[in-house]
Amino acid sequence: MTLPKFLIDYSHKIGESESRAHYMTPIFQAQCYAWLERLVRAKRVLEVGVYLGFSSMVWSFAVGTDGIVTGLEYDPKYVQLAGQAFEEYGVKNCEIVLGDAAKT
Repeated sequence: MTLPKFLIDYSHKIGESESRAHYMTPIFQAQCYAWLERLVRAKRVLEVGVYLGFSSMVWSFAVGTDGIVTGLEYDPKYVQLAGQAFEEYGVKNCEIVLGDAAKT
């Protein structure tokens, strides 16, 4: 499954600028997410751990505008950075819940 250019660009941006880029989902795995969504036709995704929002954005692309992605993130810094990325790239169907995943 081919990912749109903006996702590839965002992945590269993270890889070049973040010391913890290894936390991010690799491109091949992201392509598998999109393929898996097409296989099961998911419209709701729950993601535990959002980091900078790349995989949430991949799921957003995969489920389409009529789907929803909910991310659970413990660190307010990553909630803010992922939210900024969603806004910058026009991602509208992702929401992030701040807090301990076991309690949210």
